[in-house]
Amino acid sequence: MDSKNQEWVERTEAKIREAFDLFDKDKADAIIQEEVGTVMRALGAYPTEKALVLEYIPEMRDDDQSDFISYNKFEKKMLQILSSKECDPDSGDILLQAFRTID
Repeated sequence: MDSKNQEWVERTEAKIREAFDLFDKDKADAIIQEEVGTVMRALGAYPTEKALVLEYIPEMRDDDQSDFISYNKFEKKMLQILSSKECDPDSGDILLQAFRTID
């Protein structure tokens, strides 16, 4: 991994930790699964509700199937999502086209 990628990873890990900690009230390194979407959006990832429930949360869950998502699994998945840009927000053009369709 080159230094530019390493810098991106380090900056992104710090942002993920900061956002995660806002919701980890008791500092247990875990958040409830209902907060995952909010934390993801705070980090600039905008998954659909369907993808969140059917794909992302199950991938982040620990084997015990509790309602909590651990920091380690969240960070790993978020690094993947943010680096691939798979949940980037729609462009302004797409949103404008959608509004024109509705109007």
